Amino acid sequence: MGGAGAGFPWMRTRDFAAGGGARLHVVYPAREQMPPPPAFVGSLRVDLLGMIDPHLPDLGVLEISGALVLGKHGWIFSRDGFLLPEQSWYGGEVERMRLPARLPTGTVLPGTSLSLASDFAGRSYGHYLLDSLSRMHVFLAAGFTLDAVDHVVCQRPPTAEAALHFSRLGVPAEKCVWIADGTALRPERLLSPGFPGTKRNYPGWVPAYLKQAFGASGATPHRRLWIGREGLRRTAINGADVRRTLEAHGFEAYDIAAAANPADDFAAAAMVVSPHAGVLADLAFCAPGTKVLELLPSDHPAPYYYTLSLAAGLDYRCLVCRSLHERPGPLRSPSTSDFTVDIDELSAALSGMERVQAADGGGVPGSLIRPM
Repeated sequence: MGGAGAGFPWMRTRDFAAGGGARLHVVYPAREQMPPPPAFVGSLRVDLLGMIDPHLPDLGVLEISGALVLGKHGWIFSRDGFLLPEQSWYGGEVERMRLPARLPTGTVLPGTSLSLASDFAGRSYGHYLLDSLSRMHVFLAAGFTLDAVDHVVCQRPPTAEAALHFSRLGVPAEKCVWIADGTALRPERLLSPGFPGTKRNYPGWVPAYLKQAFGASGATPHRRLWIGREGLRRTAINGADVRRTLEAHGFEAYDIAAAANPADDFAAAAMVVSPHAGVLADLAFCAPGTKVLELLPSDHPAPYYYTLSLAAGLDYRCLVCRSLHERPGPLRSPSTSDFTVDIDELSAALSGMERVQAADGGGVPGSLIRPM
């Protein structure tokens, strides 16, 4: 039901609403899930299935009066000080949330406010697209409209691509209330869509909505995209060898910063190869059956794009690459360590993808993997 985290009592969204503190407009009832194991290539393995939540809670829009929207993540507290963590990335892991010693009073926002705020969305494109903007679907599916909203509370888009997608939501600029460190708002009436799925676990409606909302092209998938991370943290130290190998297999080096419409580019991709990175959120725009090879650092074994690929019906493979530095214990924070790609294993993985594509007749089948 709940408990106390960092000195604050907390409750699960359904329990809080059932107690009369708010109303929950359920869009997707709670359900169990058991996804298939990921397809590993190469010699290394990590426990991606161990980070899959077997239970997805009720998902809908929380309608609540007098709540506090706090900080750069937009965490929600009830009028009487209960933390509602299922509206955030953390879910029930309240002990990981860096909560203040005491709650501020907050600035009153008159009328009705919609919150699209989500953890890390202010600095990460992947979290902005998948965790924040997809909440608009829950809001609309619950029967609400932007016309009935006075304010939209959210983070500023962290990238040009995120800004492009946000503009396509049709939110009037005069309704936007941008949050950051130190934000403390008290909407008279708050509509808060729940977190889409659970952390690192995306349901099938997320890519379906994003494709519909942002109009990804229906072009026949034919491109082979290689997305590097040169100059950034958590990149391949033998990146030049990786690039030569991929080019030998017909891949183009794809620069998302120079792309006019990445959603269309990913919709036209027959194959995508990339290290673990926020840009892989654009897998949501790929056609079912698109072949994906994620180069996953051993020090950052996060299943975000495994579950997104399942949700979108993509043919996902994972090549685990040895990080220069590996931390003991479970994944708790993003790794900053670079890694090494085994070129022989990469070549074998690419050849395997090409054989599957040839067996498919050069195209992509309607669905290789059951969506979540």
